[in-house]
Amino acid sequence: MQTHRAYAMAGEGFPYWMELTAADRMMTSLPLFHINAPAYSMMGSLACGAGLILLPRFSASTFLDSARRHGATEFNAIGAMLEILMRQPVRPGDADTPLRLCYTGPAPARERQEEMERRLGLRIVVGYAMSESPYGLIWPHGTRPYGTLGMPRQHPALGVVNEAMVIGPEGEALPPGETGELLLRNPVITPGYWGMPGETAEAITSDGWLHTGDLVTSNDDGTYTFVARKKEVLRRRGENLSPAEVEEALVSHPSVQEAAVVGVPSELSEEEIKAFVVPAPGADLDFGVLRAHAAALLTSYKVPRYWQAVDDLPRTPTARVAKHKLPRDHSPGEWDAETDSR
Repeated sequence: MQTHRAYAMAGEGFPYWMELTAADRMMTSLPLFHINAPAYSMMGSLACGAGLILLPRFSASTFLDSARRHGATEFNAIGAMLEILMRQPVRPGDADTPLRLCYTGPAPARERQEEMERRLGLRIVVGYAMSESPYGLIWPHGTRPYGTLGMPRQHPALGVVNEAMVIGPEGEALPPGETGELLLRNPVITPGYWGMPGETAEAITSDGWLHTGDLVTSNDDGTYTFVARKKEVLRRRGENLSPAEVEEALVSHPSVQEAAVVGVPSELSEEEIKAFVVPAPGADLDFGVLRAHAAALLTSYKVPRYWQAVDDLPRTPTARVAKHKLPRDHSPGEWDAETDSR
């Protein structure tokens, strides 16, 4: 459930967080059932008098042309949208658009973000929020805390309305440098899940803290770094691991365009790790080479045992990878690193 207050305060906050003014034209291709488009793009544009461009869908091949045609100065991108844009063939006019700002999350690696900004000729601001709380985290004005999700979003007129905390498995508050679940508390948190009192009680504490289900590390400067979705954390050989960390290591190899890491059943216990890999255009995948690359960047228990090449990854309507649609069985063409067999 969402309240009128949540949408109103999101609209008031977004122009402040993203330097959106009446002189701007905000463009979004995100679906209107997703919290980002109605709460940020629509309500934010209404609140400050900016123009609003609603694209019918996200198309990487025509996105920059649409920005030129409509005079867009800002856009919102979530999930893999920026990466998908970057994988389009480079054109001389990629940076020749009116675009000046992009809001996205989670944070790309600093080197990759700077590469995106150079090619697209704009500045990227990173943030974090969810349907249950449009007040999450954001890079404050004038700061560039690369690799982080920023600090708690606050209201431009009401001041500090949003708190964040990181807790451990027993609910204890954790100090900077330790990884735990992110909790938020503010006036726009959902009243709960419709007809689901049990789930509501699990998600929202009696004193108003929302369990986000995301694991983060708090930093000494007040920012937070994303680690993994709590429900996506994999356990192998008695250790927890983040699929996002493994995926980042894999895509750092030039032959890999995209990767998704999941847990698959193990004949022993817990899980084995499998990597689905989309090759870069014109590249030939050598899983032995990729495994050695991953081993040089990761501790041994994080290196996938199973590998499979795929043409593309399944996606949700918001361009996130739909990992639940990836097969968990041992499909034909899979490479087993331990037996060196397909």
